[in-house]
Amino acid sequence: MSRTYKDQSGDPSVSLQSPTHLSPEMAAEAVISHEREHVQHNAQKAEREGMKVRSTVQIHTAICPECGRIYVSGGTTTTYYSSKETETLVGNEAKGFNVNLTA
Repeated sequence: MSRTYKDQSGDPSVSLQSPTHLSPEMAAEAVISHEREHVQHNAQKAEREGMKVRSTVQIHTAICPECGRIYVSGGTTTTYYSSKETETLVGNEAKGFNVNLTA
């Protein structure tokens, strides 16, 4: 079974901008690669703006209602930016970089 994946972040420079059909076997690799793009772009943004960055990535799974198999259903990258002079968090501007699934 093929499922449809699409980026929900509004970042036009990452993959999965249009709905993309992926098999369960390919979903994990595609979602991890996609979330890595968010991490890299956020690190580049921090470098340009003279800030520190910390990103966390979550990979989400679900169970197929038809066959009972576990599959990767999407991912979320959350990024925190801070000044290089202090360790104080200045926000999580990048929160919500999601890949959502529609079956």
